Amino acid sequence: MQRNVTRAERSLGRFGYVLGYLVMLWVWIGVNTLVFLVLTAVASVADFRMLTRRRDGADALMRYFINGGRTFLRLLRDGRTPLLARATLALGLLYWLIPTDLLAESFFPFSEEGPTILFFIDDVLTAFVVSKLFMYLCPDSLVAEHAAAVEEQARAHVAA
Repeated sequence: MQRNVTRAERSLGRFGYVLGYLVMLWVWIGVNTLVFLVLTAVASVADFRMLTRRRDGADALMRYFINGGRTFLRLLRDGRTPLLARATLALGLLYWLIPTDLLAESFFPFSEEGPTILFFIDDVLTAFVVSKLFMYLCPDSLVAEHAAAVEEQARAHVAA
């Protein structure tokens, strides 16, 4: 009888270990997906128009980023967004999640010191390119519609 209890306890312990590992894997995927989406939302807004907003002050620049990020997220949720644009974003997320990089860590002479920000350059560049491609592949009328809706929401929020 004692032997059966020990086997059951070991099996339950293994199951708990596997379950904990799977939960941590899903948490890792969720956090990385959130970071990717925030980065792509910011990157979709980043362009030369920021320079004119910077001259208007930090508040104008912050509103520009927030409204641009909201427009990006509205486009992402809209069912009229082209499938090719969504697929581009999905492929960028897949590259972000897969631990293989275009720039291998062994390429850098100081790779023995541990991970540095340089190891994430290809991931950040990929997110930037994918976000710009996503915005390019969305129809101009759809982008303008969502941008106008976000601006209207912002005006209504300030007026309230």
